[in-house]
Formats: sequence, C-alpha cells, structure tokens
Amino acid sequence: MLKLSINDLMYFPTRNAYGLSSVAGNMEKLTALQDEFENVKTRLEVEREKALRLEKKVNVLTQGYQSSVSAWSL
Repeated sequence: MLKLSINDLMYFPTRNAYGLSSVAGNMEKLTALQDEFENVKTRLEVEREKALRLEKKVNVLTQGYQSSVSAWSL
C-alpha cells in the first residue's frame, strides 16, 4: 500500500505545479527551494516595511504623551 505524506508534496516552479519531492531530481528540488526562499524573503520585507510604518504612526501619536511625562519627571 502506498502512503503519501503532505511533507512529500512540493511546488516546482519549472513545472508550474505541485509534485512529489521523492520522485523529483536534485536540481528540480534546488530550484523549488530557491523559489520558496525568495518568496519568503519578499514577504518578510513587505512585513518589515509595514512594521516600520506602524512604528512611525505610534511614535507620532504618543509623542505628546511622552513629552508631558518627561516634563513632569524633571
């Protein structure tokens, strides 16, 4: 009986489809992993930019509170 695992499935950009990693060649696996790495890297950069924008907004909104706290602590 053939048992397939979800871990055996992999997206292959050369085929533009999902397939079994156990039957794919090494170069095909390498290309798939490089493509996945680039996708994750791009997504991470987008999330980093969102976090920086949000941090700027929070700093602008809390700047008045921070200045009043520093005035009272002197």
